[in-house]
Amino acid sequence: MFLDMTVERNPDLIRTAALLHQSGAIPTNTYVLDVDAIYENAAAIREVADKYGATLYQMTKQHGRNPVAALAAEEAGIKGAVCVDVDEAIALASYGVTIGHVGHLQQIPDHSLAEILSYKPEVVTCFSVEKALRVGEEAARLGREQQVLFRVRATRDDQDDFHPAQEGGIRLSDLEQAVHALDGARGVRLVGVTTHPNLLYQADRREALPTKNLKTLLEAAEILRRCGVDVRQVNAPGVTCCATIPGMVQRGITHVEPGSALIGNTPLHSLLDQPEIPAMCYVTEVSHLVKDGALTIGYGFYPRSHLKEALVGSSPDELIGQRYPASAYPAEAIDYYGKLVVPPNMPMPKVGDSVVYAFRSQVFISNSFVAPLVGLRHGKPRLAGLWNAVGYPVDRQGRPQCLEEGEKFIQQAGFNSSIRL
Repeated sequence: MFLDMTVERNPDLIRTAALLHQSGAIPTNTYVLDVDAIYENAAAIREVADKYGATLYQMTKQHGRNPVAALAAEEAGIKGAVCVDVDEAIALASYGVTIGHVGHLQQIPDHSLAEILSYKPEVVTCFSVEKALRVGEEAARLGREQQVLFRVRATRDDQDDFHPAQEGGIRLSDLEQAVHALDGARGVRLVGVTTHPNLLYQADRREALPTKNLKTLLEAAEILRRCGVDVRQVNAPGVTCCATIPGMVQRGITHVEPGSALIGNTPLHSLLDQPEIPAMCYVTEVSHLVKDGALTIGYGFYPRSHLKEALVGSSPDELIGQRYPASAYPAEAIDYYGKLVVPPNMPMPKVGDSVVYAFRSQVFISNSFVAPLVGLRHGKPRLAGLWNAVGYPVDRQGRPQCLEEGEKFIQQAGFNSSIRL
């Protein structure tokens, strides 16, 4: 999906990824991150957000919750991470990444509240009054007050555009009652509302357009204001990038959450040059040949990746000029392999050839390695360690390493970290 743009705008990432794979410096099934580009992308997004008065939380799940990349974005000015689940919060907090928003998309389990609140997140999203009260009880026990957002939904189910398995929240028809249910509650303060997705890419229009959820969100914010709530956040994640921030602020949004834009792979980035440049590719190798093509070693594919092609070769120069149609297997299959289709006019790939893809990703649900590169934009690339897909250091065989080993990688990359033990 992003191969053309990556070849055009960041060919050194592809060449370096192939070279590292061919030399054995990184294993097969590795996402390679251009940390310099992530820093530049974060700085560009922050500049637009500052100009229009939006506050940012960075999303890290798309690149595997990698703390090197997260600390780069933080150094570029995005001073808080949104964590869609408890595991993400723990992984990032382990290396001193500032935690901004937790509980959206997945609620914090009751017995994890103490741990998560100890990170002092700016806001916690609650899908129900019951959860908000439990957050307040735990915060009060810790001697603090926790700001919360209500996850909201429309009065009728057909008035929202939730992704499957992401439904839920307080209905607009119940919202006023929910607001008053927190009156006088210890340890909790309601400061706003959120939902997701608020923008979705429309292929026929070639642009990101508001969903029904955005209308619900803005109506919810007005209900809170009528109830006397000091609304500090109207939080609207979804296709957040330089191109979409101005329109969201004009609609009344205060907070947005760039994720895919940090690595230059929202759907908008596959069509036209955007301020953010491609900053990630996926490297594997040809496993074996079959009747109509070649199979590439997997575990890093994503059913919604929209991958179309791959670069294949035994050297960076051969690879950058040799492109094959590619496809992943359907979602119900285990992604042991991806597939290359070999047209009649092209040579059959060789077993062991490097294969580089650039597609839409959710690295945190893969079983892949992550290899952050620093210095690539200055012609002096170096690896900042190897990490697993959920943000922890590993060796080349995937064996877990101690947090201190990750601290070394981060310091070698030139970032400051403060591990939690």
